[in-house]
Amino acid sequence: MRAPFSKASQLVGTKPTQGVRAVSLAVKNLLRAASTQAITTWLVGCSGGADSLALTVATADLLSRAGKPLHAVIIDHQLRAESALEATSTATQLATLEIPAEIIAVEVNPVGAVEAAAREARYQAFRDYAVKHFPGQTVGVLLGHTLDDQAETVLLSLARGAGTRALAGIRPQRKEKLAAGTELHFCRPLLASVRRADTEDFCQQLALQVVADPTNQLDGPWQTAAGQPLPRVALRHLIIPQLSQVLGQDVVISLGRSAQLAEEDATYLDTCAQERFLTGEFEAEGEVLVSALVKEAKPIRMRLWKLLFAQRSKAMLTAKHLQELDQLVTHWRGQGPISLPNGWQARRNDRIEKTKHGKVWKKNVHQRIVLELVSGLRDNNKVTKKHLQEVKDGRS
Repeated sequence: MRAPFSKASQLVGTKPTQGVRAVSLAVKNLLRAASTQAITTWLVGCSGGADSLALTVATADLLSRAGKPLHAVIIDHQLRAESALEATSTATQLATLEIPAEIIAVEVNPVGAVEAAAREARYQAFRDYAVKHFPGQTVGVLLGHTLDDQAETVLLSLARGAGTRALAGIRPQRKEKLAAGTELHFCRPLLASVRRADTEDFCQQLALQVVADPTNQLDGPWQTAAGQPLPRVALRHLIIPQLSQVLGQDVVISLGRSAQLAEEDATYLDTCAQERFLTGEFEAEGEVLVSALVKEAKPIRMRLWKLLFAQRSKAMLTAKHLQELDQLVTHWRGQGPISLPNGWQARRNDRIEKTKHGKVWKKNVHQRIVLELVSGLRDNNKVTKKHLQEVKDGRS
């Protein structure tokens, strides 16, 4: 005998329309994709906003029909006085739909780049939750970013003069290897085709109570140092509507298409660079070989630099760092060391080696670049001799 539909499935129904259909179809396509077949456990991040709430209910419907559970995780960033009450209200609403939810409060530094700090705290909470509750499993985390979020991200990247990877915007899927053998897959099923209006329609049709986040409003509590709306908020409410009006077309769709094309190009280049890096041709005795790097096309070289530095530090190289590193390869004029993040530096180290063959001396020039730790990490100015030796030995 077939088990009765869950309350989420009863709410969605068998023939959804408009926004409900758009969200459900996007989630169904992700769950059926080959890239998600190894996932054994599904989590969904639910803030209570329209995007994440629609995603949560649609996923609960589809997984319950397949006889699989869904775990909702509600992150309370504690940045507003109302956040705890909103998190509890969201958890209560999900409970009425038979969707188990857990609230996790995180600490976010309210000074500086609040959005970035909140995002990192949120993602770390997902990692910790997965390792704690599902060690050794392959865990999928569903996130409610829509096509509108993608368009905003692409415009922000354009304004910064970013490269291909950044112009690809938010990645549809990304996986991470965690402790205890846990593998985490961040998945965004709504990113390519679902609009913010679709998720709002989803919640309206199903009479779901949506949390209205004031930080997404022009007059919200988060402002720039100049008292202006945050860039993403300004893009959402001012720039994108005006740009669409001026161009006579929905630029969100166009920007989403550009992001998909950039994603394909960036993924191809990343794969090529990774394959070249794994050959081991670019290092000898812990130093980077100029002769090997100079043979590569610049887009591959830049990615190789990231991979070479990632072996030594978790710090991120900026576009300026990468350009300066590349100058050591392609425009060497005797310039001094280049400062890199977290106390690292790069310097050109050309050495002449003379060997005698009978009565003839042969001169070999070894052109290499040394990546070395010369001072402490920014958050730890004391670097011990032991740590320096570990770095040299490749153990840190």
